[in-house]
Amino acid sequence: MTKRSSVFAIVGIILIVSTNCATDPKRASGKKDAIMFGMLYDYENNPVKGVAVSIDGTRFGETDVMGRFTIVGVQPGGHRLLLEKEGYEKIEDSFVFDPLSMLYYRMITASQLIAEAERALAGFDYNVAQETLDRALKLEPFRYDALYLQAVAYFHAKEYENAKKKLDNLKGLGYTGIYSEKLFYKIEECRPQ
Repeated sequence: MTKRSSVFAIVGIILIVSTNCATDPKRASGKKDAIMFGMLYDYENNPVKGVAVSIDGTRFGETDVMGRFTIVGVQPGGHRLLLEKEGYEKIEDSFVFDPLSMLYYRMITASQLIAEAERALAGFDYNVAQETLDRALKLEPFRYDALYLQAVAYFHAKEYENAKKKLDNLKGLGYTGIYSEKLFYKIEECRPQ
């Protein structure tokens, strides 16, 4: 091969790559048919099916059985994403549309929040436990276990009146377990008279 044909080959390759390269993010994201993918799992790494996907206030569809979703036909730049499903804490986030990127999110259920609160209680982090249990009760307001754990957290934080209120809430819902009764008596013993 001569020098001249080598130069032409190199120039030709550079022209082909620079004009047809679909991996250039600026080119790819400028196309109307550009696609961006997302994945959605719960806190136990299970895919979450049937989650409503909205972008900038417009519903785009929902996740499939594998927790996947696609975003097609949006303009390049920043957008607001909303992921919602009953029984899960909703996710609101901003993202930049880039077809070479993948969005990855984790949604949490009330049961998973309660498990996190139990870990916080075991670590004597009562404020984190309370905040986590509040989140769980927003998803499922009548969870006996969450209300009981809130009473426990208040008790250990020496907030006896709040602990008693939570136990009263439990009783009002018809729950009268032995553990709540034992906690009630412990509160009465520790409460200043």
